[in-house]
Amino acid sequence: TKPSLPLLPPKAKISVLVSPHIGIAVEWKLQLYPVLPYIKPVKKEPVAPSSKQKSTWRPPDSHYYKYGHTLINKVSFEDTDKDILAMLESIFLCKYA
Repeated sequence: TKPSLPLLPPKAKISVLVSPHIGIAVEWKLQLYPVLPYIKPVKKEPVAPSSKQKSTWRPPDSHYYKYGHTLINKVSFEDTDKDILAMLESIFLCKYA
């Protein structure tokens, strides 16, 4: 808008004027506001799906990750846990003289 024109309030009732001489304008309280014409953006064409089929890779039966968990002994912390619990019991549950 021009600096001398006040801003339009939201939800104001306006009149849209179309003329070959002035083009498109908006009238509010007997004041003309120039308006830029709206140019619709060109739609983009959708991307064509690729002809390649998607497939998931599966390891062969001889692959390490398929049956490798049976080849390695599992790690157990039972012995060290028992030692830690015994130490904590001796520290916190014993009565000092």
